[in-house]
Amino acid sequence: HQVPPSFSALKVQGKRASDIMRSGSTVSLRGRDVHIHELGVTDVSLREGRFRIEVECSKGTYIRSLARDMGNDLETGAHLLGLRRVQSGNFNVGDAATLGELEAFIDGAPVDKSFIVTPRDAFRDYSSLVVKNGMRKRVQNGSDFPRGEVLNMSHGDKKIFIIFDEDQNVIAIADIDTEKWHITYLNTFHDTVVMANR
Repeated sequence: HQVPPSFSALKVQGKRASDIMRSGSTVSLRGRDVHIHELGVTDVSLREGRFRIEVECSKGTYIRSLARDMGNDLETGAHLLGLRRVQSGNFNVGDAATLGELEAFIDGAPVDKSFIVTPRDAFRDYSSLVVKNGMRKRVQNGSDFPRGEVLNMSHGDKKIFIIFDEDQNVIAIADIDTEKWHITYLNTFHDTVVMANR
């Protein structure tokens, strides 16, 4: 159960908590449940009074609050000296490209990594369905479509469905009740961009 930091982007009566704090007022944010899946100490310097940790956590976790709470429990106080996010969902910093690598890629030099992530790979944790191409316009216009027009459906870790056409283009994101076949569109995409991988 974690209380977010007062200097955060969370909204309080329509205003950011950080803006309220900067104006000289105070805010009291409610705690919320977060999940720390893994936490490891990777380096300790007792002389300097610092340590480095690696954390795998749920969405909405504030690492600044985690440091604050650890300092409170140790009765020493604590704060962050630095923070680096190395993974978010399927995206990992190890797969990222440097500006030099991008420039070399643009100039046509051979590179050892792929700079293009397919929509299928980007959304692999989500549920997905493929509709017949004849349904593309209906989906893009936010209209319901019959279950019989679905060519393939897979259930992922998330409740939200990514809707693809037969050519593997993302055409919508929707919350779908598959039992009642009720579709609530969250986003539709009208322009298809095709990118070729070199």
